[in-house]
Amino acid sequence: MAVGGRRSQTVRAGKVMDATSSNGLNPAVNLRRVRTALIVARFEGAAQADIVLAPLWDELAAVLQLSDDERATVRRAGRRLLESARRPWPTREANILFGLQTLVLSEHQDDPYDYVEWLRSFGRVSYRRSRPLKRKVEKFRRLAEISDRLRRVARTDEEVKLAELLEPHRDRVRDEAFVEIREHLEVVLDGIDMDGTVDAKQQIVAALLGRIERWGGTDFLDVRDAVARCDLKMHDLRAAELVGEDALLEVDAAIARRLDGVHHRAEVYLRLLHRLQSVLFGTSVGRLLSQYLLGPLAVSAILLFFVEYIAEQFFAEPAVATLVNVSGLAVLLSLMVNVGPIRRAIVDVARGIGGWFSRRRAQSAAGTSWLGRAWRSLRALYAEVVESVITSLYVIDDQLRFPSPRPPSARIADGWLRLGLFFVTYVVRFAFRLVIEPTVNPVKHIPVVTVAGKISIASGLPVFLVQSLGTTMPAAAAWTLGTTISIIALPGLIGFLAWETRYNWRLYRANGPRKV
Repeated sequence: MAVGGRRSQTVRAGKVMDATSSNGLNPAVNLRRVRTALIVARFEGAAQADIVLAPLWDELAAVLQLSDDERATVRRAGRRLLESARRPWPTREANILFGLQTLVLSEHQDDPYDYVEWLRSFGRVSYRRSRPLKRKVEKFRRLAEISDRLRRVARTDEEVKLAELLEPHRDRVRDEAFVEIREHLEVVLDGIDMDGTVDAKQQIVAALLGRIERWGGTDFLDVRDAVARCDLKMHDLRAAELVGEDALLEVDAAIARRLDGVHHRAEVYLRLLHRLQSVLFGTSVGRLLSQYLLGPLAVSAILLFFVEYIAEQFFAEPAVATLVNVSGLAVLLSLMVNVGPIRRAIVDVARGIGGWFSRRRAQSAAGTSWLGRAWRSLRALYAEVVESVITSLYVIDDQLRFPSPRPPSARIADGWLRLGLFFVTYVVRFAFRLVIEPTVNPVKHIPVVTVAGKISIASGLPVFLVQSLGTTMPAAAAWTLGTTISIIALPGLIGFLAWETRYNWRLYRANGPRKV
């Protein structure tokens, strides 16, 4: 069985070697170059596999504009990577080869058919979108990823030279893309109606560029957080903005138009949340209610219910979160926040406590313990698992984005498939951002999500939902759905709202300190 399997793999590899003997560009054949080379390297040796990859190195030299000496360096490093990658399991060296292949193939990718914006604009936007800036950013990120992996796995002089060779080309591609992106962002920020200095706008541009460099794109929350953290602030809402878009939503839409494919415009639920909170935080009446009544009451209830939750572990029926206690603490919190001398004293005490913890943490980090060594070993194992998964993802990604040449009807079908996947990913992003991430994130979970879950259970909401759903579906399904909504989904959503509130409050000039 093993002999037959090896023979069939070798025969297939031989056929592909015959098909790839020319140096002409053929994405359908190039798709199989690395996989074929790995098979040949395993059974015939790295020298034979290098013949399969020779056209790939020529195309890589054309994509990166390499000289003859640089191309020779790439080929020598490629042979070294093949020698290390010819094991039956996924390796980091194989990941690098797949990454170089994807870098070449992406240069010859056809413009995809995207029906999402076409339908949203009622046909005013073309369904074929080239997205040149997105391609430049993806090219930079692939080069950065390959270069970083080479730095981690380089064991020979050839691999080190390849890493050093790719770094200036990576920086060149990044500069070409980021200069254009910076110009678009500066034009958008110069045209908005916000109060702020030039330095504040440059801080926003730098924050968004850093996000693109690290993650490959930005979204509405990145823009919102950048504005909240700098001195560029919004004015109070005008009458027209109560029903239309305010400055932040206009900035988000303008960046999405200029950075097509790089910036993701806010989803409907994020725009709706921003509109609702802008009425509370961006108007004088809403600000008074939020600052002196709603905010202190909400924080007071969360703190006291959390204390009661802890006290229940030691006492039978602790009476902590009573109406009198919640109201009294709310008044105290309102005074602490809105009275200057009290607020400054609390800030000084908090800074002193924070400095003490920082010094203790620095002293602990200076030592080395068995726990630290175990943590590093666990991280190394995790990195190996991730590398194996990434290898599989490269193969799947190549199959989906670079299939064999097909007629236009097949590409049209791909566009409708992407439209269906858009709705799937929309739901996944909604569930992860509003429910899953606040629930698993300890910073957001404690105490807001914990208290929200306790209130949900104490109010009898799970029982009410299970009984209500039980009239329209089986008992098991009603129990699963009812408890999921009341114990997981609703507390996570409340945690998301509490976390977002602190940034939306800081968007407006009137909510900031009178003196900086």
